[in-house]
Amino acid sequence: MSRRLWLSVALALFASAPRALAQGQPAIQWIGPGHSTVQGVALSPDGQLFASSSFEDHTIKIWQTSNGAMLRTVSGTYAGIWSIAFTPDNQYIAAGGETAFGSGQADVLLWRVSDGALIRQFTANSFEVLSIAVSPDGQLLAGGDQNANVWIWRLSDGLLLRTLVGHGGGVLGVGFSRDSQTLATASADQTAKMWRVSDGALLHTLTGHTSLVSSVAFNPAGRYLITGSWDNTVRMWNIATGNLVHTFTGATDLVASVAWMPNGRKLAATSWDGNVRIWGTLDGALLHTLSESAVSYPHAVSFAPDGKSLWAGGLDGKTRQWRVTDGALLRKLGHHHAPIDCVAVSFQSDLAVSGARDTDMKVWDIATGNDLRTLTGHTDIVNSAVFSQDGAWIASGAGSPPPDTLDPSVRKWRVFDGALQWTASGHLGGTRAVVFAKDGSAIYSGGWDSKIKFWRASDGALLNTLSGHTNPVMTLSLSPDGQTLASGSFDTTLKLWRTSDGGLIRTLTGSGFGVTSVAFSPNGLTVAGCADGYGQNVHIWRVSDGALIQTFAGDANGFTESLAWSPSGNTLISSSGYTHEVRFWRALDGALQAMFDKETGWGPAPVLPLATSPNGAWFLMGRGDATLVLSANPFP
Repeated sequence: MSRRLWLSVALALFASAPRALAQGQPAIQWIGPGHSTVQGVALSPDGQLFASSSFEDHTIKIWQTSNGAMLRTVSGTYAGIWSIAFTPDNQYIAAGGETAFGSGQADVLLWRVSDGALIRQFTANSFEVLSIAVSPDGQLLAGGDQNANVWIWRLSDGLLLRTLVGHGGGVLGVGFSRDSQTLATASADQTAKMWRVSDGALLHTLTGHTSLVSSVAFNPAGRYLITGSWDNTVRMWNIATGNLVHTFTGATDLVASVAWMPNGRKLAATSWDGNVRIWGTLDGALLHTLSESAVSYPHAVSFAPDGKSLWAGGLDGKTRQWRVTDGALLRKLGHHHAPIDCVAVSFQSDLAVSGARDTDMKVWDIATGNDLRTLTGHTDIVNSAVFSQDGAWIASGAGSPPPDTLDPSVRKWRVFDGALQWTASGHLGGTRAVVFAKDGSAIYSGGWDSKIKFWRASDGALLNTLSGHTNPVMTLSLSPDGQTLASGSFDTTLKLWRTSDGGLIRTLTGSGFGVTSVAFSPNGLTVAGCADGYGQNVHIWRVSDGALIQTFAGDANGFTESLAWSPSGNTLISSSGYTHEVRFWRALDGALQAMFDKETGWGPAPVLPLATSPNGAWFLMGRGDATLVLSANPFP
């Protein structure tokens, strides 16, 4: 096709394409949610919604309790979240956590549940608010910080009403009585305290625990208070006198969280021995020990408003719902529990695969969003995972950057049952990228040793090793005809190689920064690369002669992480690990067509791998908060 004809066809396609979209949220089809860890859980007072929060990935996720579907991610905090609480009217959710230096944000934030909008900030003279609670009458918000202070704000306008001082260690738990007149606090000083809300007077100091007190909860009738401690016990106290009523034992490790059943007849506690326990409050009998093999350090617990089930979140990133009557596990929310570093869609557009820093890969049903199976075997970060052309196989490469590499291997898996077929040694320092040959006969890989290797797909035998890059090979892409392999490296170059014999065709320069992602256009005439640097960090070269024909700022702030072409070849998609934005560019002239910043991830992990479905209908995003998102492609 002549250049003039190619331009005419391209312009005709652009004329019929959708108009530029406003900045916001893409048309999400489904979300495969996760958390890096779960430190906070809360149920809305009407029981319709459930929320979980993570200190590590900086997000709050809001779910429907009826079906476990995730509705949205409340994000935008620059540091971790420790504790969350719904307001009594179900309309807002508050969070306490860490304040990032220079962020301009307060320690406690209030979001509107319906759309995730940030409504109010509550400022404390603190670096980290460890625990929060909303009063049952909806008037007050309390928080405890790492400096042993307790803060009470007016919820309506954020006014700080008083500061309670008296603890000798960080305040790890706070809770209001049913009538909102008394506040209980738990501290690392091994005590709990009860305060009169109206004037901040100290009513009781509860002593007896032999380690830090992690949590407090008033019973619904307002007669008793329970405390959980790192001394492995739960204690119940008389509110009127401050006397110890009962000690609940059975946990074999620290107690992280406690909660009352709404009718007050039972209480629950999470323990880092991997169990959630339920005791009867009348006789102290241990009724159920809730667990499963995968539970890791359950951290927070909350009963459903109807008392029929309870929810617990843990440091394994999962949240679980158990039935109270018999301890049966009803539901487990979450998939990956670490940032997702790679995604791919099968050539049949029916399956997706994701690989994460939790060392797992997951295979997903594109139509439903169901997590079909987990591929386990890697013992390090999964950096790359791709399907074979026929959709029957997956190749993967792993390895943390040196010197922390634990598993640098290249592996081949069967899709229908997840069986591992073979393991090859991979690259010294870790394997960064893999891609299947078009005919399925070979797997190409690149890694931290600056080499590219060809492996025989049938048995993993090493066929060829290509040298030429002077820094790690971070990314690979295969031309549509399978004849050319593109490699991007931290040495700031993109190289084109013949797959037939491994011969170097040419070296493409101009990025000036390390190349993080490369992708051939669907017609194979151009190849795009993005760089981990400032300014003009997305480049498009002509394959035939290596000429640089287009450059633009995928993210002017730097850290452009990933590229993907729409199947039409008219649009190039880029993702930013700095601003967590996804942008759609017109390939012909670099014009920005759309930019999304909602449900595109947040947190400290600057990853947002992208993939488009071959049928053009969808694009896939992997996020730093362990979440996978499938969205309609606005420019197919």
